[in-house]
Amino acid sequence: MPWEDLVLEAAKDYHVLIVILFFLGIYLIIASMAEFQLGPIKSISNENQRKAFLYGIAIAGLSGLILVALLINSMGVEVSGSVTYADVQKLPVKYVDVKIGAHNGMTNAEGIYKIADVPRNERQIMVIIANKSYPDMLDMPMMWPWEDKKIIIMPLDLLVQGQVEDENGDPVEGAYVNISGERDLSNKTDSKGKFDFGNLEVGFVPSKPLILDVRLRVEPRPRSKNVLEIPKEEPYEIYFPVTLPPKDWVDVSGYVRFQENYTDRNPKGIPSAIVTMGGRTAQTKDDGGYVIHKVPIGATEYAIGFADGKRLLTHPMPSPLTDSYENPRHENLTVYKSELNTS
Repeated sequence: MPWEDLVLEAAKDYHVLIVILFFLGIYLIIASMAEFQLGPIKSISNENQRKAFLYGIAIAGLSGLILVALLINSMGVEVSGSVTYADVQKLPVKYVDVKIGAHNGMTNAEGIYKIADVPRNERQIMVIIANKSYPDMLDMPMMWPWEDKKIIIMPLDLLVQGQVEDENGDPVEGAYVNISGERDLSNKTDSKGKFDFGNLEVGFVPSKPLILDVRLRVEPRPRSKNVLEIPKEEPYEIYFPVTLPPKDWVDVSGYVRFQENYTDRNPKGIPSAIVTMGGRTAQTKDDGGYVIHKVPIGATEYAIGFADGKRLLTHPMPSPLTDSYENPRHENLTVYKSELNTS
């Protein structure tokens, strides 16, 4: 801590004494320049006037400076600076919240922020990026009314591990596990189906999402694909178990909705409808939502009817039902007024 900060810290406990010393210095200055007698108090003799004047200047000047410093110290501090990523280009972190205690600010297009009237006892500054908190420490000044704080968002060491199992819960050995994002990484499961990428250096907020996909040796496309969510605080570790969906069936979910015509922008869910795909059926809920389990791969049509067996309609699947990492498959089905009238 600088010497002036030490002096100021000590002066906080002796502010009354500082005030007394200030007025004592003023008295010495006045007394050295005039002859008077006030009761028992007499003016200073001629031979001591110069010495009293110099002592008065020194005492009043020093105590006055300390009083001014105490006044400044009681005021808030304006904290400003920049927020940048720790990359080669030092790219600015745009339009994110910066928080110091109960005081908030926001960075502009250049990553610059400014927060006024921050109490001097605050010691932590927080940058909020994509709902994640990045903390840093503040060294607040004792005497100055402003503080410049440059914040560099450093990358994280993220531990990524997991296990791959089939639909029956058995470990899958030799599955290829890939992580794609700012750079692509590959791993392979061991005899227990486990994979371990170790500590990866990733951005606190990645410029691209971290996507983990799993495929078997002979498959051209991933069997499973998921986005990894980086923890908001330490420890920065992810254990991600993967259950591979089967290749011969897939769950299908979505909503059955009624529209007046093709331009109707407010479709309504149809409750209690019977949805059929590949010989598997399900009934819609009150909001029109449905889930059909284990629809065979290769199903090309769906049918919608009602419990009384009437108003049945059949259409081709909105998209071919092939093997995919998406399980359940999401398909919204639409019934138009004209179809109900003619069925």
